[in-house]
Amino acid sequence: MTLVFFFEVGKAEFLQELRKFNVRNEKGFELSQLGKLTELGGSLEICDLENVQTKEEADGAKLIHKSRLHELILEWDINPSNINPTQERDVLESLRPHSNLRDLCIRGHGGINCPTWLDANLSVKNLESLKLSNVSWKDLPPLGELFLVDESGEERLSCAQSQIFHNLEKVELAKIERLRKWVVSCPHSVSYQNLKRLELTKTSYIESGCVGNGACYLFAHLEVLIIQDCPELFEPLQWEGADKATTCFPKLTNLGMSYCWEVTGLGVMGQNAVATPPPLEEKMDLALAENEQQQGRAREVQIPMSVEGLVRLPPQLQELEINSCPGLRPQCNSLLAADYTVGEAGGGLRGLRSLRSFSFFV
Repeated sequence: MTLVFFFEVGKAEFLQELRKFNVRNEKGFELSQLGKLTELGGSLEICDLENVQTKEEADGAKLIHKSRLHELILEWDINPSNINPTQERDVLESLRPHSNLRDLCIRGHGGINCPTWLDANLSVKNLESLKLSNVSWKDLPPLGELFLVDESGEERLSCAQSQIFHNLEKVELAKIERLRKWVVSCPHSVSYQNLKRLELTKTSYIESGCVGNGACYLFAHLEVLIIQDCPELFEPLQWEGADKATTCFPKLTNLGMSYCWEVTGLGVMGQNAVATPPPLEEKMDLALAENEQQQGRAREVQIPMSVEGLVRLPPQLQELEINSCPGLRPQCNSLLAADYTVGEAGGGLRGLRSLRSFSFFV
């Protein structure tokens, strides 16, 4: 049963599914109504959380006791008439979900702090999907070394490196205005063994991402990579060690980049240091991934070294979209330069034997 506007929904105490709940400043629509639904499971979206005034009200939802919830969306109005950062910080801190939660999305939170249950005291380590949109936190969850800009314009390192997510398969970061750099310098600092989808959207001031010795080990299972509306981004994917580039995306099937004006290359930089070897389990995964890649290496797309950076496209790529990235024109032109027929081996797009969809707009 799917309900949205239900007066005193808490009286339906055995309700097992409530897809969406809108908090109102009216009797019968308080957040505490959710606290009475002890059997609630599945997916739950809580909207208009700016109407929650106190920490006690948020505690009343008793999300931490809802072990059957597998997906939770917490949403604040992006443009409320008056934002109270302290109030919204306390409310989110009290909306701590049960550790069984698999998918979490937080949108429009007006506080300046990441909740401790998603940071230093990470209690949702089994998350499979994490999406953050339109937040201005001083700290972010443990996703590598995230460099944020403070009020004075200085870059500072964010996140608790001692905590990691164990099962992340999907990460989406959207409209994170403070984010400047996303660096992974140690392969053990983040557990991305299961990561299959990564999206970075409308993060206006990010300049570079995934730089460092550890980055090449993180994406052995990545299938989808989407980067959109990041106008200041000039180093979207950069690794130390060109020889490791072929093991970075052995399973990538979908690559999309759009409205990234400053990007001039997707690829590798000269090796400056030797990467720390991964643990045994990761070595086994990487060995399998590298073996798969070696089988298709003869069919890899060859890009002229005269352009800045390299576009290393794995032969199993199925969908490729480059839209409004003028700095990538030389590389995309080199892809199109050769005679090609999708599905055949050879230069240019002919090396992408599995390609089913290709679009290129500058």
